[in-house]
Amino acid sequence: MVINRKILTMRNFFLILIFCSNFSYSQNVKQLQKEIKKQFKESSNEYSLNSTWLICNRDSADYLSDTLKLYNHINYFYDPSNCCYFIKWEFENSREFRLIETHICNEPPTSKADINNFYKLTWKRDKDKLYIYIENKGKNIKEKFKILDYYEETLWNEIHNCMILKLLRI
Repeated sequence: MVINRKILTMRNFFLILIFCSNFSYSQNVKQLQKEIKKQFKESSNEYSLNSTWLICNRDSADYLSDTLKLYNHINYFYDPSNCCYFIKWEFENSREFRLIETHICNEPPTSKADINNFYKLTWKRDKDKLYIYIENKGKNIKEKFKILDYYEETLWNEIHNCMILKLLRI
């Protein structure tokens, strides 16, 4: 009888532990979404060093790669030894942005933007996973991404830090 009570108590302990850890992790996903949205909103300030999110588009990575890394500091842009072709997400607010293609290794640097390239982000949470859906003007889903990671890193100049958003295309 004593052994059964101990087993029951241990089992209840583990059930509570599992429940609390799942609840805690889901709160972390909610907090992650809040932090990324905050960064996107701050990016809409055109005078900020973090006004655009940049993707190195070497070998058309933005269109073909399964995994993308977005960098939110303009100084990432100025390392031509790393990358010459970029896709920029320029935010209007926390969920609307324009895509701009930029080539910086030729003089003068060139950028190309289509007037219809205005996109909106939709967020989805599923247990411990966070997703971003990108919709075009017609509210058609253009891309779906799972957020793999969000972290801070020192840039190539070893002066500035930037946030990096790592996405998996689904």
